[in-house]
This record gives sequence, C-alpha cells and structure tokens, in this order.
Amino acid sequence: MQEYHDRLTISTPEAVDVVLDLAGPGTRISSGAIDLVIQGLVALVGLLILGGLNDAIGDDWTIVLASILAFLLLFFYDVAWELLGDGRTPGKMMLGLRVVRDDGRRVDPGSSVLRNLLRIIELPLLYAPGIIMVTLTKRHQRLGDVVAGSLVVREPRRATRALGRTAGAPDPWEGGGPTLQLDTSALTDHDRSTARAFAARRETLDPKERLALATTIAAGLRSRLGVVPGRATDEDVILAVARGTSHDGGGLGAGWGPPDGRWASPEAGGLDTTGLTDHDRTTARQFAERRSSLAPGERDALATAIAGGLRARLRSTGGIEADEELVLAVARDAGAR
Repeated sequence: MQEYHDRLTISTPEAVDVVLDLAGPGTRISSGAIDLVIQGLVALVGLLILGGLNDAIGDDWTIVLASILAFLLLFFYDVAWELLGDGRTPGKMMLGLRVVRDDGRRVDPGSSVLRNLLRIIELPLLYAPGIIMVTLTKRHQRLGDVVAGSLVVREPRRATRALGRTAGAPDPWEGGGPTLQLDTSALTDHDRSTARAFAARRETLDPKERLALATTIAAGLRSRLGVVPGRATDEDVILAVARGTSHDGGGLGAGWGPPDGRWASPEAGGLDTTGLTDHDRTTARQFAERRSSLAPGERDALATAIAGGLRARLRSTGGIEADEELVLAVARDAGAR
C-alpha cells in the first residue's frame, strides 16, 4: 500500500491498484458545518414542539425528551446517514464526499458507530481535536477515523452517475440478468481467477472502488475475449467469466466447416472478402455457430455490430443489405479470396 498526502493507492486482491482521493480539511470542515446547520434546524423545531408540550408533560419530561433528541442528533444522525446513504451524510453528499473503510470497502455498522461515538470526546472542545487531526494527519483522519479504521474520500459526481448505471444493470452473477456467451479461449487462468475474486467480494466494495475495479478488469478481459455484446456492462463481462457462462470457441479454428446448411446465407457471387482479416472471418464464424442460441435482441445487435466492421473492410458486399446475411456470407467464405 502506497500513501500520498492527498491520495491513497490500495492494491486489491485482484492485483489492481485503486486510487482513493482523500478529502482535505477544508471540505471536511465544510461538510461538517452543513450537517451542523441541518442538525441545528431539526433541534430548533424539536425544541419548539417540546416547548408547546411543556405544560402538558411537565418540565421533567421536557428535559428528558430534549436530552434524547440531542443525543440522537449528535450521534445517530451521522450513523444513520452513513449506513443508509452509503457513507454519505447530507453535507457529504453536497460536497461529493463519502466515508469508507481504510481498505477501500464501504463503511460497516461497527466502524460507523465507533467513529461517531468518539464525537463525545471532541464535542466539549468544539471539535478542535478533530479539526487539528484532520489538518495534520497524513490521511486527514480525526480520532474517530483512526480508531474505527475509516477514511473520508472525495467522490466526483460524474463517477456517482456512472456507478448508478452500472449498479442498476442486470446482474448475471445473481442469476437475474442476461447470460452472456463469450469466447474465452484466449483468457488465461489469471484472468478467470481475477474475475472470480472480483465477483466474490464486489458487494463489500465501496461503489467508487467497485466501478474502478470493474472498468480496469473488464478492459483486460475485453482485449482477449471474442465478440462481446455492446449492451454488456463491465460487470456483466466480469461476472459472466466468473460464472463460467462462456465457451472456449472450439470448432471455430482451422478446418472448421458449417455443421449443416440451416444457417446458409444467399449466394453472393459479388462478395469480395480479400480485405478481411482472419479475425473478421473467425468472428463471423462464431456468430454463425451460436446465433440460434441467442435472444432475438442480442442476435440483431451482434449482427449489426459485426456487419458494421465487415462492411468497412469488404471491397464489395455483393448486394447483400441485411446485416445477418452479410455475416453468414462471410462465414461461408462465399466470396472471392
């Protein structure tokens, strides 16, 4: 693990370095001030209500209820928001901050309770110890952070929006999303073990780290995978490899021939494939081999994507306009070589 003044680099079990931008004293103090204003407004409303009830419940009960309200605001306010808001209080949301564990995972109940319980020590001194520690410590941690093993990191809003799209995508690892059939013949054992390691612990990761890991791992996988549907997210690709819902591309190498004539395309004597690469032909053959097992939407999308690349390198399409027919014609080697 390497540390910098405003940045922390964590090496994950997947052998991927994740960089966390540490929140500095200025933004932490500002977010804390926003939360204090909100707490103050809630306290004011609560006291006005208790004042109106004072005659009915008596002074003793008014004091008891006011004390309970103060404790809830000073302690449970932060704990509740951090656990329900994924490490973010309203002040942190406004400034793009988030509380995480010091290993990059999302904050858990034990850490949140512990880091906020120590506010009791800082409150009588007007949070001066916390402000000093955040300013002087290398990781910008107050006493509660040091004891609980937590950090406050900066989270750009654009990363949050991108994460929302990824997190909302169907999840094949959980069995509720699409089952991607990928050609994994070029993957290494390390690629597969990396995908499994990510799948096993992704739910414990901080969302920003999870997004960064998925992007990095998927980039390496995509460079060695066969055709990947355009709609598949980075997590979809990783989880498909981890689940083993893929094939090894067998039967598509040298000496391959179509199993029968059911998928044959129309003859196209004018099709000139001399500008295509071996990869183009292999891709077309892969599609022809497995197209009957694809969902209609995925099949159309794949045919469109593959045909787009083929058209850019074909010298002549032989008058074939339909994307799927063009891909099948190339798969059959139905043109001039």
